[in-house]
Amino acid sequence: MAFVRAHTSIPVPRPYEVLLDSCGRHYIVMEYIDACELTITWSSLSEDQQKDIISELGRYWNELRQIPATGPAVCAVDGGTVKDHQGREFGPFPSFQDFATLYGYFILRGKCDSSTEQILENFLAKEHRIVFTHCDLAPRNILVKDGRIASIIDWECAGWFPEYWEANQVEYSNGLEIPDFGDKFIKSILPGFENEQRLEYELSRHIFRG
Repeated sequence: MAFVRAHTSIPVPRPYEVLLDSCGRHYIVMEYIDACELTITWSSLSEDQQKDIISELGRYWNELRQIPATGPAVCAVDGGTVKDHQGREFGPFPSFQDFATLYGYFILRGKCDSSTEQILENFLAKEHRIVFTHCDLAPRNILVKDGRIASIIDWECAGWFPEYWEANQVEYSNGLEIPDFGDKFIKSILPGFENEQRLEYELSRHIFRG
């Protein structure tokens, strides 16, 4: 949160202190934000207000992507282990190719139709740009007040990821809270990653469904 506050104008709670209890659990004391989750308010917003929310998110995400990466690594803000939206830890990875190998994309070889196989090969041959990513942009993590974004919270999984990563997380996980939000977010802010989303679907299908 301190990193995002220092490099962007994104409204993020101000962190005050980190506490450790007797059981070894850490707690962050942070600024209280008087606002409601977008999950609760989305359906009550007008079409114009929904467009304004998406537009605000677009401006903030452009700021995130303007933060210069320190190198090609896929890693947390401090260079360490990253998490996905389900809290699974992995990495850090020196490069996108290392990330693609361990994340499992290579297991799709020989298991997809020919068109998907070609998408896979093109995907693996490309050196994707590494950008700073929230990684859990669910509507529950967007706080809204008076039709405007008051704060974006829950940066636990944030880090340096391939440029398509946020679109995949919204499409196949977090956007399911409010499908309409997920569709509008991807079409307006993160277009052009249909092939990556297709591979993510195939990977999920082979890993979790056999």
